[in-house]
Amino acid sequence: MKLTVNNRPNHLEYSVKKEDEAEIILNANGKGVSPMDALLGSVAACSAVDAELILKKMRQKLDTLTVEATGERAEDQTPKFFRKIHLEFKLSGDIKQSAAEKAVGLGVEKYCSVASSLKPDIEISWNVTIE
Repeated sequence: MKLTVNNRPNHLEYSVKKEDEAEIILNANGKGVSPMDALLGSVAACSAVDAELILKKMRQKLDTLTVEATGERAEDQTPKFFRKIHLEFKLSGDIKQSAAEKAVGLGVEKYCSVASSLKPDIEISWNVTIE
């Protein structure tokens, strides 16, 4: 895996490109997604992907999946790293609660590479609601 980060004309704004030219924009000027926002979003998205794949293998009919991610940062020191992350999964479809909990648990705790990269230093918790 290789990414290239380049600064952009806007102050504290950067493009992050993959070799195939896929690109995201990150910034630290308060006008968009910061690197810390992206890390929190990456934990949520990675866990969602794994949970969705597991639900499919379990033959559960998923219609929608939303993850609300919150992070608690160390505001009393520098760097202001994440101390805790909480992921709230909201699912809809013909899904059993037990299957949803198993899929999300496996996704977050076992299969998500991003979450695993943050362990054991950052406490990651989750819950599931079927709407």
